[in-house]
Amino acid sequence: MHKRNAKKAGSTGVRGGQKPKTLRERKRGPGFGTLAVLLLLAAACMFALTQNQFAVRCDLKVMRLKDNVTAEKFEQERLRLNLARLKSPERVARIAIDELELSEPDGVIYLKYTRDANGELSCQSALEKRDKIASVTPKVKSKKESSGADGPGGTLTRR
Repeated sequence: MHKRNAKKAGSTGVRGGQKPKTLRERKRGPGFGTLAVLLLLAAACMFALTQNQFAVRCDLKVMRLKDNVTAEKFEQERLRLNLARLKSPERVARIAIDELELSEPDGVIYLKYTRDANGELSCQSALEKRDKIASVTPKVKSKKESSGADGPGGTLTRR
């Protein structure tokens, strides 16, 4: 018999027709499917962690922006009150009297300009006396009395 036919006839292919004492069993490691599942699980975990980190960063940005908006609103209110105080008529009158040393006028002088027949310009004046009015200097309020200021649209109060 040929060697090919010997295997077909039922022999074990070992010399002498004896079986080997032990066959070395093949050690099987994790299969391809197991590795693929673990890889997909790791990718899903990384994606979830990344999304969570992104959400936390967005929340922090929103909190910072809310703080900035609140600070800007307080600054806007402070500037609005400051502007109203600077524009107040009492302040303008006080500056005119104290710093520029102006006083209340005694009357009003009206000037009338006319041209005569030669084309010359002539001027006539008339004085209209006025009664003295109460002082324009404002009363100084203590800071405890009011936290508002008079503005062009009425009294401005801090909220």
